Amino acid sequence: MNAITAALWLILPVVIGGALHMALVRRDVFPALKVPLHRGLFGANKTWRGFVVMPAACLIGVLVSHGLQQALGVKSVFDGTAVVPLGLLLGLGYCLWELPNSFVKRRLGIPPGQSVAAYRTLTMVSDHLDSLVGCWLVYLVALDPGWAVLVW
Repeated sequence: MNAITAALWLILPVVIGGALHMALVRRDVFPALKVPLHRGLFGANKTWRGFVVMPAACLIGVLVSHGLQQALGVKSVFDGTAVVPLGLLLGLGYCLWELPNSFVKRRLGIPPGQSVAAYRTLTMVSDHLDSLVGCWLVYLVALDPGWAVLVW
């Protein structure tokens, strides 16, 4: 399997996890968990619900991705890996690596879920890279897929 294909299979669980998470957020599922981790440090949008839902949602994503690869008869990028812990860690890594970004944005006075013209480009880039770095680190440690895959 080439690096681009492997990278796409590794991205799929995070896309599925993120989509499931947002579907639950939009429908306000598990409202009791919609409690900010720390409003002053991270803002109102970083809640306990994310830390419960994202690991479970990424686990579902890993299972779907792995199952699709097996159904298609291709060697799965997850072969030889304990997929349950991997999925849970992927969701946890996603959530944890969003916290420093939220912390910095609160210190800059940027309201949760918004941007400020002076920092628009910086916040757009950091909002897309924060969780990516968390997932990238989980994959690096758990799978060691090689730098070419990680770069893609």
